[in-house]
Amino acid sequence: MSLPTPSPVVPPTVPVPSAPVVAPVPSSPVVAPVPSSPAVAPLPSSPVVSPLPMPSPIAPSPVIAPLPTPSMPVVAPVPTPTVPTPSSPVIAPVPVPLPVPAPVPVPVPAPAPVPVPVPAPVPAPVPAPVPVPAPVPAPVPAPVARTGSSSGSLPAPVPAPVPVPAPVPAPVPVPVPVPVPAPVPVPQPSRSPSSSPTTSPTTNPTVSPTSSPTTSPTTSPSSSPTDFRTLLELIQVDPQLSVFETAIVASGIDDILSPATEIYTVFAPTNAAFAGFDPEYLDLLVSDQNYALHLFDLVAYHLVANDYFLSDLNTLADNDTELRMLAGGSTSFDNELDDSIRVVTSSPVLSLIVRPDRRATDGVLHNIDSVLLPPSAVLNLYSYMDESGAFSRFITLIVAADAEEFFQTTQDRSLVAPTDVGIPDDTFNFLRDPRNANINEQVVLYHVLVRLINFQTLPVGTTTRIVSWQGEDVRLRREAAAIFFNDNRNRQLGLVFRGIVYEINNLLVPPSINI
Repeated sequence: MSLPTPSPVVPPTVPVPSAPVVAPVPSSPVVAPVPSSPAVAPLPSSPVVSPLPMPSPIAPSPVIAPLPTPSMPVVAPVPTPTVPTPSSPVIAPVPVPLPVPAPVPVPVPAPAPVPVPVPAPVPAPVPAPVPVPAPVPAPVPAPVARTGSSSGSLPAPVPAPVPVPAPVPAPVPVPVPVPVPAPVPVPQPSRSPSSSPTTSPTTNPTVSPTSSPTTSPTTSPSSSPTDFRTLLELIQVDPQLSVFETAIVASGIDDILSPATEIYTVFAPTNAAFAGFDPEYLDLLVSDQNYALHLFDLVAYHLVANDYFLSDLNTLADNDTELRMLAGGSTSFDNELDDSIRVVTSSPVLSLIVRPDRRATDGVLHNIDSVLLPPSAVLNLYSYMDESGAFSRFITLIVAADAEEFFQTTQDRSLVAPTDVGIPDDTFNFLRDPRNANINEQVVLYHVLVRLINFQTLPVGTTTRIVSWQGEDVRLRREAAAIFFNDNRNRQLGLVFRGIVYEINNLLVPPSINI
């Protein structure tokens, strides 16, 4: 029905140019607003466009009219998906720019401003927006083509939309066609890209660099431990502990530490600490196998199971708590002098911790300024029996024989000490009788061997005769699980300073004496 009014349609020729573009592209439906544009009748006032009608091709415009008719329905639905409802109100002002068709040539500069917003989208998600300006110029040539020839111009716009569908698959191109009808929509895409790039670059660079460098350096140093060594390695590399290291190896304690599977606290005497130790005795401990038990006892007295740092030792000192040493015996700690920790043992000497808390993979090492002396380095033969309480009868016989001083001062001896159980009443009463003092003295001295014997040095299954202080031999036989003196089994072994005690439950009587 619009056919009869072809000439009036001439004014809407302005939308017509966009119509061709719309025809090929479903997106062009935005032209829907075109029908409303007739209301913009003032356009005809722009007769300046008269040159367009001058060419007879205007007549063919009616042919074009039918084209918009089919396209119009198509256009109508499209605006709905486009949902640029906001753009509709914006289109209201569009008529204002429309009167500027004269600046149609100005569109050339128009694309220039268009690219200005385009750069913003470029950094944004996709370079797709870049093609957007391409379609904008496309409509401009469209009208020119129409002025040249109607039929020829139609195919021309067809290729133009072809690029448009390319962006169409992407969600971004959808808004792109909106700007086609008027420059107003152009700002819309410009806003969208401007916001996206702003958010994207701001977030990414800020978060990434900030967290990475901060977390990495903080974690590395704190989590990567110092290159810890084992306790044995710490001792070996410390030149101030060379004497202690020699003692560790000679005693066999290195076999206990080398697996590094158990946790220990080691109180290591420095070389200066050993300077106050009897050098002759130290040499015996390291070189004579008969003193191997004493050396082991001395070194092991510097080890405690588990790791105790200085703070732990302070707590032990505050609570008067003792620690059980690896060799037996116990030690305590004192923190009342100069806020320092001192190790307290059975000896009157206090050992000061001079270099604490040396962490190892298998415990902790504390350097100390004096050697810790176990009971074996403090007691003598007499005091050992006296403290035990199990040898009161034998001590009575020693006193009766006036041999107390001998038992207190003799060194490098072995004592076979009979317990109270091993001295029957009648034998005890007989020997302590002053009339039998000579016999008693010989019996007492017969229990003292002239040299220190480490049973571990004796071959298993053999019998050895050892001279006693009385002068007669004592038979000593070593079995796999025990040692016998004159066929009396040893029940326990004790170490004293430069001496050893073998406890038995029988009294030894010299072969030359009958009781």
